[in-house]
Amino acid sequence: MATVVFATALPRLALGVPPSECEKKAAQRVTHDCVSCDASVTCLERVTAAGGAAEIIPIGHGLMVIYNTPVSKKVSEVQNAALERWDIMDKIIAGRADGHLCASCCAARTLLMRADRQVYRTSTGVVCMITTEDFSIVNELHRMVPKRRVVPAGP
Repeated sequence: MATVVFATALPRLALGVPPSECEKKAAQRVTHDCVSCDASVTCLERVTAAGGAAEIIPIGHGLMVIYNTPVSKKVSEVQNAALERWDIMDKIIAGRADGHLCASCCAARTLLMRADRQVYRTSTGVVCMITTEDFSIVNELHRMVPKRRVVPAGP
């Protein structure tokens, strides 16, 4: 998430990376108030309402995020939701977002600032690519991806 809500900032701490100023400020807030998490949740709600899904796939040089729907009449809804979410992401990375970030999103922002981002419309939705040649960033991005939940097969 899955939307682009990364799992946690804990992998950075486990590697001995000190928390950023953003993460320190986020830790001081009592409530989970995060413009990026809110945008991710809103995006996923809109995508699923359009009969679609979102998935994050680790790739060799980063991450691929896929938003799609099998319902052809709903493709534009999925595209609009994903493109609006990534517009907010661009504002966050540029430091122009309205609102605060949680510690996990602060950590993700630090990584995303050092990566390339591309967003492409497809016939079934949107594909977003986050890539870099810096494999330390790739490894951190991969660690932050939520673990897939295994759903047992029906009888």
